[in-house]
Amino acid sequence: MKFSGEILVEHTHSEVKTHWLERSGPQLVLDIDDAELLDEEIENTIEQYIADTGIHYVDEFASGGDWVTCQFGRVEVPIDSWHCKITGTNCPIQAKIDLTNKERFLHGCNIEASEETVQAKYDRSPEEFKEDIWDTVTDGDYEGHHHHPGTAPCSFCEDANRRDSYYLPWEMTRLTDHLGDYEDARTSVELVQEGIAYKLGNAICSTCFVSLEESYPSVDFSEYGLDLNTYDTVEYTFEP
Repeated sequence: MKFSGEILVEHTHSEVKTHWLERSGPQLVLDIDDAELLDEEIENTIEQYIADTGIHYVDEFASGGDWVTCQFGRVEVPIDSWHCKITGTNCPIQAKIDLTNKERFLHGCNIEASEETVQAKYDRSPEEFKEDIWDTVTDGDYEGHHHHPGTAPCSFCEDANRRDSYYLPWEMTRLTDHLGDYEDARTSVELVQEGIAYKLGNAICSTCFVSLEESYPSVDFSEYGLDLNTYDTVEYTFEP
């Protein structure tokens, strides 16, 4: 399985530090020795982390020996029921593809319910589309990890029209971990009016984090101890 995403990092005068949810393990801290090699060093360190730790986390939820999760499955929270991103309805096989039984998948998948959508968007009949899905998961050419259990939605993505996006724990952080005075921010009339105060402790993806000034141009985040100029995202791609 191959997958990719973005990780939030913070630059200080002497080091670069990752910022992710606690269940991802300790943050990575890199000393700055050679600024010209810094970006490459960060990328290599993060990819090594994914190879050593992240892949085991993804594998735990993505497959179970003889099965994999369909890349068109989407978890409906908080009930954790699998829905199909194509039909928009409950998935009859709960997005679980048994690699030892192709016929079970072909007969169980109900993509035929959205035949017009499949034909118009993918230029495939439902039968051809299911064959493509089967080939993708059996060949290992699969990037559908972002809707697996073990991922979480970003509470700010809905405001950015990315409501269906789900993220791995090392792709997310919390604003509470970056604020100088949490109580001041939590009770701020400005942040309450912007709808931010109620989400300070919720998970936020790295993309939404570095886009806060763009998303909320009237808010001066430095007043709450958050210098967004010191943050950036690092893209990673991992293919075992």
